[in-house]
Amino acid sequence: MKKILFLIAILIISINIYAFDNLWQKAQQYAENGWKMVPGYIHQVNVMKNEKTDEVMSQMDVKISTKLNDFEIIENELIEAFINDEPADENTQEIKSLLEADNTPSRKGMFLTEDTENIKVKDLNSLSEINGIKVSSYQVKFTTLDENNKKQILEGTVWLDSQTGRPVLSEMTMKKTPMFVKSIDVKTYYGFNDEGQYFYPDKVEMDIHISALGQKMHNKTNISMKDYWKYN
Repeated sequence: MKKILFLIAILIISINIYAFDNLWQKAQQYAENGWKMVPGYIHQVNVMKNEKTDEVMSQMDVKISTKLNDFEIIENELIEAFINDEPADENTQEIKSLLEADNTPSRKGMFLTEDTENIKVKDLNSLSEINGIKVSSYQVKFTTLDENNKKQILEGTVWLDSQTGRPVLSEMTMKKTPMFVKSIDVKTYYGFNDEGQYFYPDKVEMDIHISALGQKMHNKTNISMKDYWKYN
């Protein structure tokens, strides 16, 4: 009887591991298919508030388009921008920084890493529903390097379509934050292109809590992206 129970337990574990690997491998394949995609339209809204009074300290609303120039370099073009409800142009420092951002795609990310030391994934054996999609949830710890080659650790939960393995939502927390920054939480909603069989960030919500000079502030950033095109 014990041997039978042991074999049943091994079988269940094997099925769970296979199902997890299969779903994650599907997500990896979708990522492989779409890592060269660039958003053609980016809409970013930032609101900084005083945490104690909830007073808005500053806000910015920027719409940007991207294109490939004659030198095969991605250019960011300003559509319109407002800072504290006043029109802003390319000469404004905050807008200038966004326009100078490098949107060239790179083959990296938690679904593309090939080094198992850089990512730990645990099946939470939990089924739920997000926007009408049945999803399976996974606990993820992802280690990467930021633009300054400093180690960055993200921990959180990823929800995959339980049938197709398509990423639906991720909620990640940065474990090591810059000075004065108390926490950084990033929530990403994903869209999917059936023709190209790839997923893409559709909407990103970032919450940054800051404590400096006796003040506690909350910066909320919402970014929506669409009109993706392929960078060669």
